[in-house]
Amino acid sequence: MTVLAHSLASDPNGTWRVVFLPEELHLYVEINRLGAGTNPVDWMSLDDFLARRPKDALHQRARDRLVSLICKALDTPTFAQTEGRESRAQERTVAALRIAL
Repeated sequence: MTVLAHSLASDPNGTWRVVFLPEELHLYVEINRLGAGTNPVDWMSLDDFLARRPKDALHQRARDRLVSLICKALDTPTFAQTEGRESRAQERTVAALRIAL
């Protein structure tokens, strides 16, 4: 299984990251606290992550970075040319996310 992950913000206590599972078309944000593993129960959809008021400076930096990545991905020529068959559009979307991540 392919997993694309990108660290959004880190400090000594933990790391916020965005994770994309292309085969499942699942995109989520998670926080990994120091000494704790990832827990699917704690994963957030992008909507939930963006709608939530940041709890602290690390959370704010992670949200700002995610917004920047989304803007960058949508502004790339690869993403802008999503005309054609669905499979080609999906390939371009994955390619744009790889560029952004």
